[in-house]
Amino acid sequence: MTADTARHPRLSTHASCWSRKADFLYDSDSFADDVPYYVQVGIRQHLVVPYSFVTNDSKFAPCQSCSLASSFLGECVRVFDYLLVEGEVAPKTLTVGLHPRIVGQPARTPAVREFIERPLSHEDVWFARQRDIVQWWIAQYESTFDGSLPLIKTDERG
Repeated sequence: MTADTARHPRLSTHASCWSRKADFLYDSDSFADDVPYYVQVGIRQHLVVPYSFVTNDSKFAPCQSCSLASSFLGECVRVFDYLLVEGEVAPKTLTVGLHPRIVGQPARTPAVREFIERPLSHEDVWFARQRDIVQWWIAQYESTFDGSLPLIKTDERG
């Protein structure tokens, strides 16, 4: 774990606070929104890139909400379609958490392929690493101290 890449595992609330104080570029220990946002840490702003449990394959775990690959596919597609429409007004992010030991099962992998093909069919959708999203967000938006959506710096989104 290094401060320049800010790559780290999901963090507890205590660890998330620590990462903010340790001057990481960002953290992803929030389920609070569909877009990155800034939080005030002392005198500076810290970027939070939300993470979604709704589109995470850990829902296949026993006693969770998805027992069939088609259920997971359906949720991912519905979330994507909704955010695609909302994204016409303001940028949105969609994280899909995939773990080889969970989604890599033969009955589940085709659902992932089918989902990936859907956003790939849209020219205005960007597949990006989390760090790429962070760099784009910082380049486009000013941080705000009141927690509201930051003002865009440019009219370009990519």
